[in-house]
Amino acid sequence: MTKLVRTYDRYCDKNLDLLRNPNKIRVALDKAVCDTLGLDQAIVSTMRTELSREPMVTGKRYGERPTMMDRYE
Repeated sequence: MTKLVRTYDRYCDKNLDLLRNPNKIRVALDKAVCDTLGLDQAIVSTMRTELSREPMVTGKRYGERPTMMDRYE
């Protein structure tokens, strides 16, 4: 638990960027949680990628083609 608290304190005021484009901060948070819970980081990364494609996250229907603005959101 201490590791999670320290990790949170280190990154709490940082920008996580987009879910589909994880930056080093999001990856560091994932690593801390994975280490604590004994999870495989590759599986968590795959889950994050899949979650980033969900219509509730994207605001788009399945199969809807991305627009140029999707690169900047």
